[in-house]
Amino acid sequence: MVSVFISHTHGDKPLADALSRLIKSLFDGRIAVHYSSNRDLDEGIAPGEDWGQWIVNQVRSTDMALILMTPASIQKPWLIWEAGAVAGAAIAISEKNNRVVPIAFGVSSSEVPSPFARTQIVDGREKEGISRLMDSFFSILEIKSSENSYIITNDYSRRFERCKNSDIEEY
Repeated sequence: MVSVFISHTHGDKPLADALSRLIKSLFDGRIAVHYSSNRDLDEGIAPGEDWGQWIVNQVRSTDMALILMTPASIQKPWLIWEAGAVAGAAIAISEKNNRVVPIAFGVSSSEVPSPFARTQIVDGREKEGISRLMDSFFSILEIKSSENSYIITNDYSRRFERCKNSDIEEY
């Protein structure tokens, strides 16, 4: 099973929830989504668990880290630490092709922290950005793009908009 870790600040939990629901609804159990504020014990931090160790374990085992960049989160050192740790784990464990994917919500390219300057950033407010992100999951899962790619793309863009709009207003 493919594992995805969402790095976010506590205040960006609605974004993490929306992305998690989208991924789960599209890939029906083929992708496990983990993030610290998730209340599901299999996908978040269990009561009494050491949260620092939990994050280290996620960083070591993830196939892809989605780094949620918002005006608040880019001010936090954990965001850069988690992204760097995932990238470092990918280098240390050369057989894995871990990827760090920054997703910007309300952050301009000039505000993006310098460690991400060389990384292709997904604009989370744009349909095309979310569509390209979901396409990368299809690729990881080795699901071939079909002739209906446009329909699929529009479907998951609509699903994310519904998830996002039900939880998020300020982005």
